[in-house]
This record gives sequence, structure tokens and C-alpha cells, in this order.
Amino acid sequence: LGLAPLRESHLAGIQETLDGGPRWSGESPLVGPGGRLLETWLSVIMLRNGSQDITQHIRVFSDISTLKAQQRELADQARRDSLTGLPNRRVFGERLRQAAARARRQPQTLAVMYVDLDGFKAINDQLGHAAGDRLLIEVANRLEACVRTTDCVCRLSGDEFTIILEGAGHPDEVHRIAQRILDRLAQPCHIGSDTVHPQASLGAALLVRNEDPDTLCHRADAAMYAAKHAGKGRFVLAETPQTGLA
Repeated sequence: LGLAPLRESHLAGIQETLDGGPRWSGESPLVGPGGRLLETWLSVIMLRNGSQDITQHIRVFSDISTLKAQQRELADQARRDSLTGLPNRRVFGERLRQAAARARRQPQTLAVMYVDLDGFKAINDQLGHAAGDRLLIEVANRLEACVRTTDCVCRLSGDEFTIILEGAGHPDEVHRIAQRILDRLAQPCHIGSDTVHPQASLGAALLVRNEDPDTLCHRADAAMYAAKHAGKGRFVLAETPQTGLA
């Protein structure tokens, strides 16, 4: 095994600690056979004689690869919806802020779409929560199939989903995406011996100059509720108070 190079700042910290005491410990990568990277916990111990001269330099490595993998898995789980596997509300907020920043640096169209299932409570009540869960999973899969891999589909809560559309282009393109989603969601969904015909209300808003992500979301959410009030199973694009990007 070979000790992977450490940053100079890392080495300075080790030296400073050892100058003031006999031990230092911290994470240190190792390069294993075939170039495989191992994550280890390194303990460095300095032994000195009565004259304080160094007599022994001991390094002890403990393999923490499994622990680190578990920590990464837990961190990822905290950022994903446990039922559908989609990014959760926290990730939605982060990615929307990042997308808005990119849109301001390099002017491009950014849209946020809210998707809310119509009559989901009735399905839950009639067929049970297990069937409702299966429907939500199917809806998540259909939404992802309707957009590009660069777009971001998230589940906020319950039967409410959001989609971040970067570079969506002209508002007509947002309408086409919405219609594609409505058509795809309306296809029958077979859950056990039952057949469900999902329906959703969609609302979207396009980012405008100097608009913050929260305001953009508020407009998209309001458009979704407007679609519900207009009869459900339809799409409403929020009116833009002004055009252009910062």
C-alpha cells in the first residue's frame, strides 16, 4: 500500500501537532492494489527518549471505507424521498438556487413546474395506502420519462412534485412539456387487480429579471392552483410581470 499525497496544509497541521505532543490522528487515503483508493484513519505516534530525541515513528492505519460508505449513504438518503427516490424538498431548493444563479450569469430560460395529483386522497381511501404509494412511484417514473436528464424532478411532499426546467426555451416549449406530462400521466396505471387513471394539475412560471427563487416558486404554485380551480387535469403558465433575465 502507498500513502496518497497529502496537501501541504495537512502536513503542516500534523507537524504542528507532533511538535506539541506525541500523537496526531485524522483521515488519510491509501492507494491499494490496482490503484483502488482506501479510506483510512491514520494515527501518527512519536516516541522520544529522555533527551526528547525522536526514537520511534509509528503510523497506524485503520480501514474506515465501510464506515465512510455508510455515512455517504445516510447523507444521500437525507436528500432523497424515501418512497420514490427522487430528490426531496431540501435538494429542490438547493438546485433551484443554483439554476437561478446560472441563468443570471449566462442568460437562459429557467422554468419551475408544480405538479399535483387530482383526487389522490380518494384513491388512497378506496384502494389503501399501499396502492397510493405504488401510484406515487409510477407517477415519479412517468415524470422523469417526460423530461430531459438535465432537468430535475423532485417530490416535495404527499402527491406534490416539482420540475426544474433549465434552458426550456420559448414558453411554447414549456406548454409542450406540460402537455406531454398530462398525456403520460393520464395513461392507465395497473395496481394489482385495479386500474387507476391518474390526473394532475400543472402550473409553471418562467424566471424573470431580478426575481428570487422563492417568488418564482410562489408564482408556479399559484398557477398550479389556478389549474385546479379551472377544472383540474390541465396546465396553467403564470403570466410574467416582465421579460428577460438578469
